[in-house]
Amino acid sequence: MSCATTCATAGSRPRSTRGAPAYTLRDLAADAAALPGAFGAAPAHLAGIGVGGMVAQVAALEHPGAFSALTLVGTRAVAPGPPDDDLPDHDPETMRRLFAQPMPDWTDREAVAEFAAAGAEVLGDDPVAARAVATRVWDRTPGTAAPVQMAN
Repeated sequence: MSCATTCATAGSRPRSTRGAPAYTLRDLAADAAALPGAFGAAPAHLAGIGVGGMVAQVAALEHPGAFSALTLVGTRAVAPGPPDDDLPDHDPETMRRLFAQPMPDWTDREAVAEFAAAGAEVLGDDPVAARAVATRVWDRTPGTAAPVQMAN
């Protein structure tokens, strides 16, 4: 059985508008771990992309019996800011440099490609490859409206 889902706080947990959220990274991980069993599909292959990769890592570490494999794409051990007290934060200087980059004109293909390349360089990744990926994503995206391009 195959199951794909997106974990979200769709009313199942209280939302917080100020301060620390009431729904933690570990809550998301526990929900992800419970899902395969609820569908009779445990253990399952867990995949996480970006922030979902953080959730997947915690889920696999804290609920190893729920998963038979783990695939991580475009993720790190933590996101900016500590998600839990026992997890380290990103390097502050790297985060400062990364988030000091001005946002590009999202309707300008070359500006978006340059933004991707500059971010890759800050992170120690290949800026030429990042530029190439950004232009391929731009070219395959329907429309050039800024919100559409930002979503990619």
